[in-house]
Amino acid sequence: TASANYTYLQTTGKFTGVADIAKNDVAGFIPRTGNARLTYTYKKFGANAGLNFTGKHLSGAGTEPVSPLTPIASRLYRKDLTTIGVGASYRIRPDATLTIDVNNITQKSPVMYRYIESRIRQVYLADVTVNIGLSGQF
Repeated sequence: TASANYTYLQTTGKFTGVADIAKNDVAGFIPRTGNARLTYTYKKFGANAGLNFTGKHLSGAGTEPVSPLTPIASRLYRKDLTTIGVGASYRIRPDATLTIDVNNITQKSPVMYRYIESRIRQVYLADVTVNIGLSGQF
């Protein structure tokens, strides 16, 4: 099985009805996202791989009108982030399945910057996570 989606949004308007804001410069508004997933199942075994994408966006500060007190350079953005995860499953019995999922296998981390991409403000360290589970139907 293969599945994918991509979302592209655009926004403009006035902040608190007074100041015009530039296209997509709304804190927390993420204009581009997407994901893709491949899944394979054969008898009792299963495998999957997934990719998740979050586009560059304004994270905080910056919806205010530009003035000496709130300069445009104070805007905090997050760079594009793409993470990959893989997993496997084994059906122990018709009503029970054992799973293992490994997320963020490339150890990509969110990177925050101030207005210009070369002005890195913060890098979050995101580790690989491993989830083991048992699901059943009763």
